[in-house]
Amino acid sequence: MAGATRDRIVVEATRLFAAQGIKATTIAQIEEAVGLRKGSGGVHRYFTTKDDLVRGVLETQLARGSRVSVEAGTWPRPTPEQVPAFLERLGHFMLTSANDNREVALIMLREAHNLPPGVLEEHQERNLELAYETAAAGIRASQQAAGVDDLDADALAFLVVAPLIYHRLIEWATGRKVLGLDDDRLIASWVDVFSPIFTRLAG
Repeated sequence: MAGATRDRIVVEATRLFAAQGIKATTIAQIEEAVGLRKGSGGVHRYFTTKDDLVRGVLETQLARGSRVSVEAGTWPRPTPEQVPAFLERLGHFMLTSANDNREVALIMLREAHNLPPGVLEEHQERNLELAYETAAAGIRASQQAAGVDDLDADALAFLVVAPLIYHRLIEWATGRKVLGLDDDRLIASWVDVFSPIFTRLAG
């Protein structure tokens, strides 16, 4: 029960921080959203300060991202013929995973100046490591298996991941899709661009 209450607090705090900002959201509002009596100190039983709650929101997002990364890492390595379908699945998986972190992304975009000291830098560093270093490690493993040594795994990881992430960020920040691109059109071209490289890595 205690764990369930803590989880509800994090969920409602995330929603309210994203919708109206960290400073504008009061502990009483969070208590009311969770179903706790306002002013009861229910939130403070789990998070001593509001800054601790903000950290809890971000830590929850990172933990979710780690689970997603582990899940993708269990997928079997594709054969050269399977690469286009593999990349299409991966692209949709990445965009869906981004959707699950929409509220935290909005907090980071709009509320960076209101984060507790040091939290912005730490969270950004750990998110970059999770997204890009995980991808780079997977590419290096494929290079080793395929005997391909003329690719820069770090640069390739950035080029693979960044377009999909920024597609979502721009949509969330502006409410518009760049050039009217929907997910299917973007991923179709993304697959076409990267299939030759990953076909080599699958060989």
